[in-house]
Amino acid sequence: MASIIPVILAEDESLFRDLLYKALSQMTGIRIVGTYSDGNGVLESELEFSVAVLDIELGQGPNGIQTGLLLRRTKPRVGIVILSQHDSAQWLPLIPLADRPGWAYLRKSDVQDTMTILRAIQGVALGRELLDEPVEPKLRGPVASLTTRQLEILRLIAFGYSNLEIGHQLRLAPKSVEHAINRVYRALHIATDTNWLHPRVEAARQYWDATRSDEAGLVPDQTVSP
Repeated sequence: MASIIPVILAEDESLFRDLLYKALSQMTGIRIVGTYSDGNGVLESELEFSVAVLDIELGQGPNGIQTGLLLRRTKPRVGIVILSQHDSAQWLPLIPLADRPGWAYLRKSDVQDTMTILRAIQGVALGRELLDEPVEPKLRGPVASLTTRQLEILRLIAFGYSNLEIGHQLRLAPKSVEHAINRVYRALHIATDTNWLHPRVEAARQYWDATRSDEAGLVPDQTVSP
């Protein structure tokens, strides 16, 4: 007899959270052990679970992908299913290639029924990777001249990651992160010796200007702190 997969849900919209809970609770092979309205609730949970189903936008605090990455630091075998209204191009590059097994990314508009989510839960519980290969948006301006690694660092800055978090994400030492960020600033012609403009904020602005999508709401609600 196959074991039951314990699952938690995180969705900031209470109506959709309740509907998803009721629908998945009727599915065979899984058991919903907890529901949360934000990422912090998930990270502070003391429940035992094998898969976390996370909305990409979780209000205040970490978004779904950030929550999943933080979960993996303490629970490396937990499967992550991301539910999103957006295409994956802006988001999947935030997941390191080595960490992608056990992740699924589902667009809500592509989810025809709860069986789609159930199959994703079962897949990530087995360590499978269910991610579409993102198409990198066409870049404009100085950002287009960045190397792959520089673009990766710039993207993390734009999503509000601190130097420490960037180091964890890319497995870089603190000094290496500082040097890499400074190289990005130089490539983008961002001065670091002015009082009126913080380079981190300007770097984030250039990233979103260079990758801006026509799809409303694609830019995540993240604040870049100086």
